Amino acid sequence: MEDIRQKIEKAKRDEDCFAELVREYEKHILYAAYRTVGHYVSKSDDEWSVAMMAFYEAVRSYDAEKGSFVKFSEMVIRRRVIDQLQHHGKYRPEVTADIEEEFSNEPAPEPSGTDNPVRDEIEAFSGLLEEYGLIFRDLAKSSPKSRKTKHSCALAVQALLEHPELARQMRSRRTLPMKQIEEISGVPRKILDRHRKYIIAAAEILLGDYPHLQEYVRYIRR
Repeated sequence: MEDIRQKIEKAKRDEDCFAELVREYEKHILYAAYRTVGHYVSKSDDEWSVAMMAFYEAVRSYDAEKGSFVKFSEMVIRRRVIDQLQHHGKYRPEVTADIEEEFSNEPAPEPSGTDNPVRDEIEAFSGLLEEYGLIFRDLAKSSPKSRKTKHSCALAVQALLEHPELARQMRSRRTLPMKQIEEISGVPRKILDRHRKYIIAAAEILLGDYPHLQEYVRYIRR
């Protein structure tokens, strides 16, 4: 089977090869656009045209040092679609708003200048979540609603932060070490299981280099 890097190199030089690559990654292109705008995108929508041009840009500029082509191309597509929406005054940072609601219900920090550091962190964190088989929209269902449950989830996250061996186990296995967290935190298994995705996401944010996203879960460290 031909390596993806070989296909990309051919697509850089040959229009037919690029067209074949587009057919192979059509669902990926549409999904990347959908994740950005938050609603269904078809090939008749303007977002498809923007996403296609972004995919072409990703193919032209990709090299193996940039990591996974899927993640790299999605990043380029997301940025170009957002730029297009901002240009037409249609962009609302829904993902940022989702994080605000899901993690802390506290005001989100406003980005300054022309850069959007929050968006950049979200893009980087989205790639990490994918390694767990998660996306941001998964977190809404597992987010704690009551103050009591929120406190229990915070205890579970603190167990991961205070016991590096548990965090390493979570990261290596891409799942929560339920038994150990239950023993250390006293949080019932039922809550850990129901809010597993939220606990993983909050722990990774606090363990990682995400200073802006950490504002949304700062209550955990209180």
